[in-house]
Amino acid sequence: MTENDEGMFSPADYAQAHFELNGAEMDESTKSLFKEYQWSHGDFHVTSEYAPENEETRIYYIVTLNGNEFMRCRHESAITSIFDIIDQNKLLSERCAELEAKLGKNKKGLLSKLFS
Repeated sequence: MTENDEGMFSPADYAQAHFELNGAEMDESTKSLFKEYQWSHGDFHVTSEYAPENEETRIYYIVTLNGNEFMRCRHESAITSIFDIIDQNKLLSERCAELEAKLGKNKKGLLSKLFS
């Protein structure tokens, strides 16, 4: 098993170890542990869910936005990669707005259209 930055085992590691020792079945109290693993990034909220049918990681990371499921991933790194892209896009939009302000009214909106 691998440890995350805080020294804790990942939900995927725990799910895989449980599957190898006990098979696909998991009692509800143990399943609820996965729901406790959660974090947020802006308006996005991430939880995990035991998924024995997912042979790769035995878990799904579920991302919600405004209470609606946005995506479901097998690997946490997929989620962090998407969040990095969102952050970079936001940064580029902010820089475009700054450039437009310097260019003046004639070019206003030109750059921001590229990143919206």
